Amino acid sequence: MPNRVKREAWEVPIWGLVACVFVIIAVIVGQTWWSIEQDRTLTLAAANKNSLLNARMFEEHANRVLIDASREIVSAADALQTQTDTVLHDEASVRQILSAQRRGSPFIHALSLVDNKGMLWASSARFPIEPLDLSAQDYIKTLMKANSSSREIVLGSVFKAKKGSQSYLPLARNFLDLNGKVAGQVQAEISLAYFQEFYERVAKDAGAKVSLYDRNGQIIVQAMMEKAQYKKDETDTQLNDAIVALMESAGRAESVVTSSDQSLVYTMLKMKDFPLVVAFGRDLDTIMLDWKKRVEQKLILAALTILFSLVLAFLLYKKITSLRQSRERLSDSERRYRLLFQDAQDGILLIDKSYRFVDGNQNALEMLAVDVKTDLYSLDIGEFSADWRYTQPTVAAKKAEAIKKFVDLAFQGQVQKFEWIAHRRGKDWFSEVTLSRVLISNETIVFCVMRDISQRKHAERMLQGQNQLLQLIGSSESLESILIDTCHFVERNNPHWHCGVQLLSLDQRVFTQTIGHHFPEILRRQLTEAPVCRGNGVWSEAVLGVVPIWVTDIPRAAEMEFIVQRKLLANYAAVGAWPIMGKTGLILGTFTLFTESTAALSNEDLSLISIATDVSSIAIEGKRAEEKAIRLAHYDEITKLPNRFLFNQYLSKALTYAEDSKTQLAVLLLDLDRFKAINDSFDHEEGDKVLRDVATRLKAELSDADTLARVGGDEFMLLLDRYKSPRELTEIADRLLKSVATPFEIAGQELQISASIGIAVYPDDGVDSQVLMKHSEIAMYRAKHNGKNNYQFYDANMNVHTIERLAFEAQLRRAIDNQEFIVHYQPKVSVKTGKIVGAEALIRWQHPENGLLYPTDFIALAEEAGLVGKMGVQVLDLVCGAVAKFRAAKKKFGRIAINLSGAQFSDEGLLEELKQVIDFWEISSSDLEFEITESMVMNNHEQAIAHMDGLKAAGYTLSIDDFGTGYSSLAYLKRFPVDSLKIDKSFINDMPSNANDTAIVMAIIAMAKTLGLKVVAEGVETKVQLDTLSSSQCDEYQGFFFSKAVPEDAFIELLENLE
Repeated sequence: MPNRVKREAWEVPIWGLVACVFVIIAVIVGQTWWSIEQDRTLTLAAANKNSLLNARMFEEHANRVLIDASREIVSAADALQTQTDTVLHDEASVRQILSAQRRGSPFIHALSLVDNKGMLWASSARFPIEPLDLSAQDYIKTLMKANSSSREIVLGSVFKAKKGSQSYLPLARNFLDLNGKVAGQVQAEISLAYFQEFYERVAKDAGAKVSLYDRNGQIIVQAMMEKAQYKKDETDTQLNDAIVALMESAGRAESVVTSSDQSLVYTMLKMKDFPLVVAFGRDLDTIMLDWKKRVEQKLILAALTILFSLVLAFLLYKKITSLRQSRERLSDSERRYRLLFQDAQDGILLIDKSYRFVDGNQNALEMLAVDVKTDLYSLDIGEFSADWRYTQPTVAAKKAEAIKKFVDLAFQGQVQKFEWIAHRRGKDWFSEVTLSRVLISNETIVFCVMRDISQRKHAERMLQGQNQLLQLIGSSESLESILIDTCHFVERNNPHWHCGVQLLSLDQRVFTQTIGHHFPEILRRQLTEAPVCRGNGVWSEAVLGVVPIWVTDIPRAAEMEFIVQRKLLANYAAVGAWPIMGKTGLILGTFTLFTESTAALSNEDLSLISIATDVSSIAIEGKRAEEKAIRLAHYDEITKLPNRFLFNQYLSKALTYAEDSKTQLAVLLLDLDRFKAINDSFDHEEGDKVLRDVATRLKAELSDADTLARVGGDEFMLLLDRYKSPRELTEIADRLLKSVATPFEIAGQELQISASIGIAVYPDDGVDSQVLMKHSEIAMYRAKHNGKNNYQFYDANMNVHTIERLAFEAQLRRAIDNQEFIVHYQPKVSVKTGKIVGAEALIRWQHPENGLLYPTDFIALAEEAGLVGKMGVQVLDLVCGAVAKFRAAKKKFGRIAINLSGAQFSDEGLLEELKQVIDFWEISSSDLEFEITESMVMNNHEQAIAHMDGLKAAGYTLSIDDFGTGYSSLAYLKRFPVDSLKIDKSFINDMPSNANDTAIVMAIIAMAKTLGLKVVAEGVETKVQLDTLSSSQCDEYQGFFFSKAVPEDAFIELLENLE
């Protein structure tokens, strides 16, 4: 027979506990329900019994009343029979007999006499009486049909003697005359008020509803505990059905009925001698009130019992769950412990108080070089090293003594954590040991965890060495020193390696240097300026293939084919080279190592090499960047000339020498004229090319002792300290101007620029570098002011003009911000009709102090300050506003011409800028014309054509201004999408007296006609000039002959006058 496993309490299935709880709850609910139903049945039975007693009481009362009434009817009938002959027709006599027989009964209202025709004609209660026809009443019909021998007393239906009187229940019987024939009926009128009073008194005291019904279920009398509380029972079909059933039964009968609305319980009793039913009804809520209270108590008790059961079940469930969880945790803990113990990556050992190992996992066995666990028990705890057997005895004893001290402290409850170093497989092996006290199977032992941290220690050494090398890079150490320390770092970690770094030239064609103390000396000499080519060493192969190269048979390796005396390298087992890569992918050099070991490179070895190449890359790039930064800090990137900083140092040294030697020196500042236009019109590469060409030309005009520097965008500064006289300075300045003025070829075009030179001399114009440089700049601005392409020596009076110029420039900037500019309009007139066909918009400056200023007063300065573009936008905005005003005045004004500056035309966003302003004012393209200068178009004809095509596509008219003063060719002119040419006023001034000017004008007009262009002459001041233009078929003119430029209101007046 199999052994039964004893099941603990917590092993009971949860569903069993749930089922048990449900059974308990079902029992409690069932018992409570049964008790409530039993209580209800008993309560209703007791109420019905009480109601039956009350119903019998009312039945006895009604029966007694009716029997007493029957006796009086019989007595009255007998009395009337004996005197029928004498009194039957005398109402007073009949009344007297009836009154005598009434005997003062409180429940009989009257005794009445009904004749054999059914007429009520005599009553003990009323005299004289109004006859009342009762022949239609069922009880009268019954008595009239009865034979004379019948002595039946019949109960009639309720009636009223007259309207508004009380209701009565008639009880009648036939009476006979002396001959034995039916002479009529005697009836007793039983007062229902008597019953009502009695019933109401009893109903109120008993808290019941008392009713008396006839055979048809009609209410005769009804009394309620509260009159307004219940409705009448006429419509209650259940009561009516019960009454009918009782009437059909013989003799006395009783029944219990509940009302249709379930509010009352009736006990009904049929009277034995009369066809009446007495009903005693009680309120069901009143009957069940005590029962409901008892039900509530029972339900509360049941609920509390169920709640108590649930609480007990929940507590039991929690206890079972807790026990299960504890058991599972214990099982999991044991399982985890076993997993941790057996599968842990660390070595785990258990040590007893006798300092012996009692257990250990597989990793611990491997760390202690133990093959089987049984061998572990014979080891002493001090023998942590895998090579412990070969350790010197004194060392082993000291190690054992130290370990025992740690174990003793662990047994005292102090967790011990320390590092242990051993020597294994020729390398130092590092472990982190943790000792802690634990209780296992009621035995206190020390739990020992050994973690191999050799890799971490190696990484720490690598990181520490790498950080030291990086600190060297950040110091002032030379590149060679840093690379030597890098090689030493690698060789310290691998003593059998011999390392070196080969540096590449910037073009990566040759090796410039080999660095490394232990690198083979024969190779260090050969690799200096050695070319990068196939067969010229693994370092060349690493550069060419951009991959590491590893060779084991050095003398016969193809990679070492061109290495001289490579047989001397046979002592090395292998050689490898790794490319040193820069951040951008540029190869900076190679890291090469020779090894005496045949062992393959490990991951640690490759990591060490990676550190060496990374550090070398950072060092090389850092030093090169440092050299470049020094170079950039002192030299100009484009021209390779000294910059302002270095020139200032040269000047300071030269001043010190001049002061000591009592000699002179000169500072020349050369600024290129119109260079900005070239830089804006063409790309910056062309501008840089011009700067390099200028630098080359200037150096060609100077001696080796002179210093040339580029100190700004288009500014060059010269230091001359070996001239003999001011005349020699002027000669040098002339040569420099001529050199710069030589035409340049830019983008296939031949262009010419000029220069302005300012000269300051030591010690006459200043004794320190800053003053001399400042004064040379002032002299240079004077040269520009004097028409450019010249030189000026500094004069003290120049300071005043320079300050005035700077102040005027500041005022010009404020004028733009404050919108101080206005526009005047010079009419353009048709040569044929003499009518205004347009106007040219000309800017004016409404200076707050100096009044109205013309363009010649500020445009040149605005161009130098780069303000022309902003001024152009303001002019366009003013013109658009004026055009809107001309339109509002309904004047025909033709087209308003607006000049576009070179700065605007060089702006790629010109078209969008113009569109924004014009769209804001909603101006039509037919109202505007744009004028551009001939020279401006030719500076960058491709971009010019693109802008002009954009303007033409938008519907604007284009005109070339100042035509004839530039250097455009007919080929380009044919490509330009222009509509008209404006002849410069310099050709109009001396016409027709000057034959050359006249011929030029006529040629321009003829050429324009050939190209289908309109011609406009500007500066027409005389009638003779106009006539000459008219004969030459010029289209339009403008000038003082017709009108000077006027404000917009005056222009409107001119339009009105012509109309």
